[in-house]
Amino acid sequence: MCIICLYQMLYPIAMRGLFCNSAGFPADNGKHISQDDKVVESISPRNTTLTLGNPTSIHGTTNCDLYSNLLHYDNSEFLILSFSARSLSNKIIHLKTLLFFVNPTIELITETWCNSSISDHSLNLDNYVFFRTDRCYGLAGGTIIYVRSDNQACEFEDESLDAINDSSWVTVNRGSQSYLLVECIYRPPHVDTKLDRLLANIFSIASHQPHTFKIIGCDFNLPKITWGLTPVPGRYNKLVETLKICVWVQQVRKPTRGNNILDLMFTINIDSISVHISHEFLKSDHRVVLSIIHSLNAIQLNSKASLMYQSRHFNQQTWKRFETLIQCLP
Repeated sequence: MCIICLYQMLYPIAMRGLFCNSAGFPADNGKHISQDDKVVESISPRNTTLTLGNPTSIHGTTNCDLYSNLLHYDNSEFLILSFSARSLSNKIIHLKTLLFFVNPTIELITETWCNSSISDHSLNLDNYVFFRTDRCYGLAGGTIIYVRSDNQACEFEDESLDAINDSSWVTVNRGSQSYLLVECIYRPPHVDTKLDRLLANIFSIASHQPHTFKIIGCDFNLPKITWGLTPVPGRYNKLVETLKICVWVQQVRKPTRGNNILDLMFTINIDSISVHISHEFLKSDHRVVLSIIHSLNAIQLNSKASLMYQSRHFNQQTWKRFETLIQCLP
């Protein structure tokens, strides 16, 4: 019996927002009920199989069912799951079920809509530690990072990186080595240019942290930027220029909300990665993004990024670009 059939027999409601029905469309009835976790825990995803189709691929990103990609990875691969929850606390049972099947290394979640009235206990997940940032004012917003407990994770604190409220920073260490720096960020839509300048500065500062690998991801709400193509709208010039100079690579190339690429994944020193786009997480209007980093554990800790540049005529230089370049120097 295939995993989807078995799952839908035993857990018919909890995750219908992510599973497809026989016609290939999401079967989401919008209900939220309490279920007995013991029923789910009796199933072992390692003993089940799925038939993997032949999804189309653009720039390493495939648009196919999430679970069709999941049961084919090995333990050397590093999985990052990211999505916009649009209220996490009342969907925690669904997240538990998703993690049971996926078992990602890290989850990046935005729009948690959490506040001081929501306890840490209500957000706990077995075998994971988490780092939450609640919005101090207004509604919505909020970010959280879950890290599987077999990793050495701790909150990364740097005042220069705290300019944007809706963000969480985590460092994953290997012994005494600063191994991986991860940020989960929520950039609200319709913000002024000041926040985008702050965002560019954060990318610059983060690029010079001592970690070998760096990841900044989640919901950026930048629909007007077509990643990989130029030109970009003028207000984003500084941001895009900073990303190029500091050698950040944007990995997501397929739409994550409607026809727009809003949920992004920026990396440094990570070359072997594939990104898969699934369906929306329950009533969220953003699709789930799964990033699989292949053999991250095998990459040498002393690897360095190289910056390629072109020689140009001195009197034709753009001095704003030069200023950005200076800010990215160590």
